Amino acid sequence: MYLYYDSWDEEFKKPFGAITKGTKVVFKVKSDADTIYLHGLGEKISMEKNGEEFISELKVNLNIGLYFYSFEAILNEKIYRFGKTDNDGKAFLDGAEYQLTVHKNQTSPEWFKGK
Repeated sequence: MYLYYDSWDEEFKKPFGAITKGTKVVFKVKSDADTIYLHGLGEKISMEKNGEEFISELKVNLNIGLYFYSFEAILNEKIYRFGKTDNDGKAFLDGAEYQLTVHKNQTSPEWFKGK
């Protein structure tokens, strides 16, 4: 069983980084699993399978804060949980949960931009 996901690569999570409330986020996983669920962000979401790619698009309507998610893969009725490694955004069996920050949409002050 394999599962590949990298939260630092926009091929797998778009947009990269923190988001504002109401942003559509696309999650993509490559795996030989039968079924994959995205756990967290207030839901358990079944990802749509297309060959060895699983995709979920969701509009994140969560309040400002820090949220966590992971993946549950099922292959031959056995359940595997994937999270992140300590060093990068790649998926790892029994890894820690990924985090997603929802922030207030605001403009940076001019002094912060270096002008």
